[in-house]
Amino acid sequence: MENYFLIFLIYISYIIKLSLTCPSNCLGCTNEDKCVICEENYYLKNGNCINCPLNCHNCIDEKGCISCKGNYYLKNGECESISYCKIYKDEYGCISCYDNYYAKNGECIQNPDYCFISKDEIGCVNCYGNYYLKYGKCKELSIHCIKYKNEIGCIKCEGNYYAENGDCFQIPDNCYNFTENNECISCLGNYYLRNGKCEKITDYCLEYKNEIGCISCIGNYYLKNGKCLYKPDNCIKLKNEIGCISCEGNYYSKNGKCNYCNEGCLKCEDEIGCIECDINYYLKNGKCEKLDFCLESKKEIGCVSCIGTYNLNNGNCKEIINCYNSKNNICDSCYEGFYYKDNNCLSLPLNCFLSENNIGCINCSGNYYLKNNSCVKIPENCKKYKNEIGCIECSGNYYLNNGICEKFPDNCIQFSLEKNCTKCIGKYYLKNGKCISYPKNCIKAKDEIGCILCKGDYYLNNNVCIKIPLNCFSYDKQKGCLSCSGDYYLKDNLCIKYPQNCFKSKNEKGCIDCYGNFYSKNGICMKCDKNCISCNNEIGCEKCKNNYFKSEQNFCQKCSEKCVECKNEEICTKCLNSFFVNQTFLCDNCSIGCIECKTKDLCLKCLNPLFYLKDNKCLNCPLMCQDGCIDNKGCIKCKNGFYTKDCIDKISFIFKIILPFVLIGIFIIAIFIIIICFFLKRKKNRNESFNGNELIKDYSAID
Repeated sequence: MENYFLIFLIYISYIIKLSLTCPSNCLGCTNEDKCVICEENYYLKNGNCINCPLNCHNCIDEKGCISCKGNYYLKNGECESISYCKIYKDEYGCISCYDNYYAKNGECIQNPDYCFISKDEIGCVNCYGNYYLKYGKCKELSIHCIKYKNEIGCIKCEGNYYAENGDCFQIPDNCYNFTENNECISCLGNYYLRNGKCEKITDYCLEYKNEIGCISCIGNYYLKNGKCLYKPDNCIKLKNEIGCISCEGNYYSKNGKCNYCNEGCLKCEDEIGCIECDINYYLKNGKCEKLDFCLESKKEIGCVSCIGTYNLNNGNCKEIINCYNSKNNICDSCYEGFYYKDNNCLSLPLNCFLSENNIGCINCSGNYYLKNNSCVKIPENCKKYKNEIGCIECSGNYYLNNGICEKFPDNCIQFSLEKNCTKCIGKYYLKNGKCISYPKNCIKAKDEIGCILCKGDYYLNNNVCIKIPLNCFSYDKQKGCLSCSGDYYLKDNLCIKYPQNCFKSKNEKGCIDCYGNFYSKNGICMKCDKNCISCNNEIGCEKCKNNYFKSEQNFCQKCSEKCVECKNEEICTKCLNSFFVNQTFLCDNCSIGCIECKTKDLCLKCLNPLFYLKDNKCLNCPLMCQDGCIDNKGCIKCKNGFYTKDCIDKISFIFKIILPFVLIGIFIIAIFIIIICFFLKRKKNRNESFNGNELIKDYSAID
């Protein structure tokens, strides 16, 4: 019986424990809201288990780490990582690193390139193959090095190489013999020694010296700047460092070269010093001047006689162009179309009929007259003309103007001797000597004035006929439109339609009164300010829209915040919902849940469905109400999970009403089970006692 009771108590305690489960990451707690001990990687704060800092395994608080995860070590209460670290020590860092790294000051530093062996806190101590150690880095050795030392480099090189500053340098090319200090003292074959190096002897050299080079050349070569150069063409004598100093024939020496004398020169001293000239040239001021078409010439004079039709001019023969025949270098006659003057054959002007030498044209052909030795065409409509003057009389309807025959002006029927028109044909009037057509729509005009009478529906303005404007109601023949019809007004003698939104207008001014929220400006209707409902001028608003008031300057200015109607920015008369006008005429909040109130404590209407009105105050509806409430118990409709007028929680009802009966039932069943167990055990004990007595009787019978 005691065992069954113990099982029952354990079952009841298990049920209680399940109802008191600790929060996540909590190992022990006093109740569901307060933990007293946390799991690893969490620390306790205000009864809650908080994650330790990043990479921390165990900690006291957010800054007090006491052990770290994985490849991290503890330093000043924080976990720090060391890449490539094999062994580390808290508060110090890494003390041993993986291959190709060494530990220094608690960190792993990669070996320099080509490092073979390194030591912690020191660095690289040995390099691979063809490298040596210098300043903690591996530097490559020369391929010609056969012996080296760390921090120095190569100290011995192979073959034709010598060691210097840790590197191998080649012994100078073409060196035949050198000292222990690697200085060349003699050169091979065709080389000479200069500044410790072997330099090639220039080609065509006959003799040379060390430190100097070539000192003499072979055959037709001369020495210049240490090189043997071939003698210039046409040279007959050379000199070292200069070149040619004497040339053959018609060449002269300059800058060591032979230059050709000027054209026509047979012998010269320099480019301007000719001594002897060739045939058809004569010597003048050291130069040979060419003579073309010359029959006979003299030195320093030139030609004295020319051939054929060539004329002698300052010692030169020049051809007389278009000359037919000449005597003693003077043209005797010219070809047809030319005449002789000033020793030249000059062209006769076109249309020339007769000419004389030294004069030119003396008469022209056909319709041409002579002027300034040219034949000028006689002007059209010319009746009579004279040479050097031109036309002196015109024919028909033309008059003479500066030698030209000009036609009378169009539409002119009478012309004066002063070259002015004096009378015009019909529909034209005379002005400034010209015939001017009547203006359009004109029926009568006067000379020098213009139109004086217009036709039909036109009136006269500054001698111009102007059509009476459309929509004109009354007009005068001289003044034009006097008034307009309908919704038109008169401006600049035109009938102009009222501007848009115009109610009333005045002649020459335009609109003076507008509809609705428009005002008149410069005869046009302009829209009022966007916050103004109606206005009478540009800045004069008569009425403002809601949330705005009219200022002293008649502008619409916004009311204070949350104000719908106001007198000015400091006096509000009506506020938004949930606000009321306080004693300072500003909008103040109604109490919570109130959407219409007179004062903060005097509410008239509440916000449904969350509040209900009672004693001019808004009170919260019960949480189980869905569509508002009448009072604190009278819900209009209950939320899901609630029922009855008072919206009782179904689950709460079950626990409050049914659960006690369930527990009583469980208790009765438990008592019943205990009683049954008691009787069963008692019966068992009786049976065992009965069986014992029967055995005693059996043994007694046997005896």
